[in-house]
Amino acid sequence: SALTLDQEACAWVSAAFSFANILNNEVHAFAPVAVPLWSLNPSAMPNLNRACSYEASALPAVALDNALLPCRLRGGPRPSRFIGALAPSNRPTCGILQAMPVPESPAPVIGEAPGSNDTLGAMAGHFFDLTSMPALPTNPYTSVMLRGAQPRRLFNLSNRLPPPARKNSFVHPGLLPLPLPFPQVFAPWVSRQGLLAAGSAPARQAEEEVEACTVATQVHAMAGAGRCKVLKQMADAVRGHRASAWGALVRARYGVEADEFREVQETITDNLECSAADDSDEDDYDMSE
Repeated sequence: SALTLDQEACAWVSAAFSFANILNNEVHAFAPVAVPLWSLNPSAMPNLNRACSYEASALPAVALDNALLPCRLRGGPRPSRFIGALAPSNRPTCGILQAMPVPESPAPVIGEAPGSNDTLGAMAGHFFDLTSMPALPTNPYTSVMLRGAQPRRLFNLSNRLPPPARKNSFVHPGLLPLPLPFPQVFAPWVSRQGLLAAGSAPARQAEEEVEACTVATQVHAMAGAGRCKVLKQMADAVRGHRASAWGALVRARYGVEADEFREVQETITDNLECSAADDSDEDDYDMSE
């Protein structure tokens, strides 16, 4: 209906103005997470309701907590230095991918080096793209935080990333304890300790909950990533309603100048153009190379 379309336009235009305002405050990093989440559900979370704010917000919360864990570890980097290495100057937009639980390392291939088939590309189906921003294996502004694993696993997963990205990647052996309110949307083949059982055999009783989990979080700056669909949606909304009757009503009711619409559109377009994506590459990127 027209009302629904106007409500959606209002939400995206409002998000666009908020994004421009955030950039004016010189933030170090910004991750545009959209709810409902756009990414497809990983196989380990088939019951996740992406349109439910309660369930959908749990994943970004865990992702942010895990992504910044290195700054809380003894001897870890300072937050300003860690985030500064991930987001180039004046380009704070970052993408976040989240995998929970993390699948076990695949069986080694005869004739190949151990761990050579244990890559981020092979794990792509387990990642939830929270920001609809495709990751590129050549992006130096990348960090992988692995929790509930050993250093060798991180070495395998990050081995094909550029040296700066490997330097900004960390591992912690402890599982992530899940708080009691965490939505129990896991598949039956996820154990109480967040491990994936072989095949699709049940790994816990129906009344049992997943209490802890292995987690992998990948943060990557848009300066070296694919085009962010969330920002593109903002840009399209501002462009499409800037000169419309709806836009004129908004300007009259809230005192928004036409130049403000133009400035917001230019800000978002400028950030979109800083991505590493070609105009012909909008959707899918292969991380396995």
